[in-house]
Amino acid sequence: MYDTVRGKVRSFWKTDLRENPPNGWEIKQGSYEDPEGKQQIRRTAVHKESGMYIKGDDMLSHVMQVSLPRLYFGDNTELIKNQEELDISLSKMRLLQRDVLQFDVIPRWTRLDLVWNFLGLINEFIVTLQNSKHPKVRSAVRVYQNESIQWGGRNTTIQVYDKLKEKGSKLYKA
Repeated sequence: MYDTVRGKVRSFWKTDLRENPPNGWEIKQGSYEDPEGKQQIRRTAVHKESGMYIKGDDMLSHVMQVSLPRLYFGDNTELIKNQEELDISLSKMRLLQRDVLQFDVIPRWTRLDLVWNFLGLINEFIVTLQNSKHPKVRSAVRVYQNESIQWGGRNTTIQVYDKLKEKGSKLYKA
């Protein structure tokens, strides 16, 4: 089911956001020089508990990313299993947007991580899959430190990794 999602959002920031950040949010602001040499403001709002972030300039938000299972379950190790859980996590996402944006927006999705959990040893999956090809991916299979395997295409990336080793997981063992 769905895991991390990212999308484009266009909404004005709340007017007093920097001076009075909402509870649970960290507001960061900095500047950078654009290609024409003009100073531009970059603003990021990060919800500490969920990890949801919204980025933009000093006036408008542009990008939002969030782990839907983390919104629903409080961590990122369980899957959203049905439409009701998905609807609730999307509602929570929209409520959090209202803390920092003048109005909530359903993003135009640019990244949707679709996941399924399988029990097994990652090195056995890698050995089994490393010679596999995908018809829509022409690039070579990449194996990272014997911990994940990835097929990366222009528009699609397929990756297999051990979710229990993911940092931030309650089940992570270093």
